[in-house]
Amino acid sequence: MRLNKNQVATISMKDLAFHILYRWRSILLAALIGALVFCGYQYLSVKKIHDEGKLTKEERQYQIDLQEYGEQLASNRNMINVFTKLLQEQNTYLDKSSYIHLSPQNVWVSSIKYLVKPDQSVIDALPQGSSIDPADSILSAYAAPLSEIQDEEELKKSFGTENTEYVSELVITSTNTNDNTVTVYVLGATKEDAQAGIELLKKQMDALANGKANQFTKHQLILVSENVTRGIGNDLSGKIDLAQKQETLSKTIEENQETLQKARQKLDKLEANGEPGAPGLHLPKMGTIGFIMGAAIMILLYAVSYILSDKLNNTKNLTERYNLPIYGEFKSASCLHGCKGIDKIFSKWELGKHSPKDKDVYDNLAALITEKKTGNSILLVSTLSAGLLKDFKEALTKRLPDKTIEIQADATKNSEMISNASRADSVIITEKKGISSLKDMDRMAETLIISEANVIGAIIL
Repeated sequence: MRLNKNQVATISMKDLAFHILYRWRSILLAALIGALVFCGYQYLSVKKIHDEGKLTKEERQYQIDLQEYGEQLASNRNMINVFTKLLQEQNTYLDKSSYIHLSPQNVWVSSIKYLVKPDQSVIDALPQGSSIDPADSILSAYAAPLSEIQDEEELKKSFGTENTEYVSELVITSTNTNDNTVTVYVLGATKEDAQAGIELLKKQMDALANGKANQFTKHQLILVSENVTRGIGNDLSGKIDLAQKQETLSKTIEENQETLQKARQKLDKLEANGEPGAPGLHLPKMGTIGFIMGAAIMILLYAVSYILSDKLNNTKNLTERYNLPIYGEFKSASCLHGCKGIDKIFSKWELGKHSPKDKDVYDNLAALITEKKTGNSILLVSTLSAGLLKDFKEALTKRLPDKTIEIQADATKNSEMISNASRADSVIITEKKGISSLKDMDRMAETLIISEANVIGAIIL
């Protein structure tokens, strides 16, 4: 036997875990106290702020969030209304406009071209050397002939549509100040449509020439040419592109529909933050934090106490510290309040399914002592009290009737231990896991070394 106090103690994580688990009652109590403390502090602090007529930080933030939510809600609804109205207008236009449904390849164009010629008296009245062309001001009177037509039935009949608000798209007026001409184009899906429209415009141009237009300056409106063609010629190709407009309108409707869908999705996701309770602001949250912290602090305290404890917690430490073999170990659950209820579940987990029975341990221990030829007298030396060793001695004596087995309890307090140990043929150290003190065991070991006792091994109760 030798004593190695410098041996670093090994900590069993399993033993540490069960050391903490069996103290679940005090851990639960600490957790509940922590929850009550945190909830109480939260309640009183909020109540104090409210008693002063103020708002908590969370409540102020709630007011800000609520205002932002209202603004976002209004903005989003306004966007939805705008795009809904815009889509309605675009879809109505797409449904009712004759222009947008014209085929770029099959469109018919009917045109009339007029020369505007001022009266000779107007020309003679101009100052000598003047560069002003009196026809320039007259041309503006013919720029929008369709807008002067008020007869809805006549428009419907001439353009073959009930939606007269879109008829203006089918009429294009072009004025040329260089040669004092006005050209009117009418687009139609068929030749007849284009001709019917241009006939109405011819009547209107004559009406303007005899009425409003002559109020500017006396002139003559002379028909130069009249034509009907299929397809858009060079004179209109720069002013109209049906294919491009149809594609643009289709793309715009698609983009607006996508924007409207996103706006509706965003509106559906908008949620106002819940109003904080008063004065029980965040009590569940604070209670949970307090519960966890209370339990964590108690677990930490138990872990530290286990690590710093001088108790015999790991039998491996005993063999390394005293260089002694372990003859036998009576495994038992380290329950604090008896292995009942929850503790019983922990004990089954701790001991496992194949924990040895006490009877088997005694039998193996007796066989081992006999095999080691320990002599006739065996002394059980321990720092424990005699009461804890009594049952063990009786059970061992029954199995070894030819041996004289004595107990040396409270070894560090008994002055006769040296003589008793030196007289015995063999000495077996008998200690209990979780109870025996390493400090007392060291003192006992030093005494046994001094007495030159024949220490053959150790037994863990």
